[in-house]
Amino acid sequence: MISGVSKSRKLTVEQVPVRLDLADLAPSLRRGQRSWSSTWVDQDHELHARLDLAFVDDEARVVVTTPDAKITQVIELDFTQSRFGSRRWWLCPACGRRARILYLLPRQETLRDRTCAGLSYRSRQRSGSKIWKAVGAPHARLEAARVRAQRWPLSRKRRAAVTRAEGEFLDAVSGLEADRLVL
Repeated sequence: MISGVSKSRKLTVEQVPVRLDLADLAPSLRRGQRSWSSTWVDQDHELHARLDLAFVDDEARVVVTTPDAKITQVIELDFTQSRFGSRRWWLCPACGRRARILYLLPRQETLRDRTCAGLSYRSRQRSGSKIWKAVGAPHARLEAARVRAQRWPLSRKRRAAVTRAEGEFLDAVSGLEADRLVL
């Protein structure tokens, strides 16, 4: 473990295998389909969960079958109007907030939104690590400077910003080599 990286990181949304995303269901709902099924498998093709969903009026009856348990839950839907139609939202069973995605954590029995499940995004956790501070941030500045320079290639100021960012990045990499940190 690299010093400066917290050992007690939150579980990230990318690590949760079972998620219920209304964006995945939208095409089926537009066609008038009132039921939906899906399965989640891991890299070894072992079943994580099977989801069966049936819509009735403004709620959905969700049945999640995992190797450990069978969870049945009724989740309400909310609709908001926009200029281009309406948008559907899940109402989190735990707090009642609108959410596009609900997550089922391992060894839990209810679907919850990201906040109630205590989930974070992977990209929010990397900023505290020693490697990110040493190499990732200068690399991100270098890429941003390159993109801006491509948009306005004649600007001397932009070319100088790329050169400066390249220097920072190379200094960071050589600093890592000096500290004998392995990427």
